[in-house]
Amino acid sequence: MPGTLRQKVLVAFLALVVAFSAGWKVQGWRLTIKHEKYRREQAEALNEARDLVDRLESLYRNKVATIDARYTKELKDAQAENDRLRADLQRGAIRLSIPAKCPATSVPGNPGTTGSTNATSRADIDERAAAEILTLTERGDKAIRQLSALQEYVRSVCIGGE
Repeated sequence: MPGTLRQKVLVAFLALVVAFSAGWKVQGWRLTIKHEKYRREQAEALNEARDLVDRLESLYRNKVATIDARYTKELKDAQAENDRLRADLQRGAIRLSIPAKCPATSVPGNPGTTGSTNATSRADIDERAAAEILTLTERGDKAIRQLSALQEYVRSVCIGGE
């Protein structure tokens, strides 16, 4: 009898080991299937996120390119106009002047003649000063256009409004 008890215990132990191994293997298969499903879902979500990022980047690049093209054209047009004005100023086709009021004074050598205050009189600006004024206005105009482009970029790209 002791041999059969020993055999029964050994058979029971082997059956337990086989059952445990089979359960372990089935659990592994089940978890592998679950893990693969989770990995597939995460890969799909990641691909969707990448597609969204690509679409947004493309949209933002297009917005920036549109803004850049418009303001670059405006800057070039303004520069061309300023170059034309500078050339006209240098060859004397145009003159810069300011309104001037001259106080009443007597002209030397002619005591009977006096000047009069005339609000419509104008004083020409020296050529060098006129060129400097034109340069200052060019710089100011360029700065305003750059600031406008930056503001539009912030509104349309950074904030997202149109």
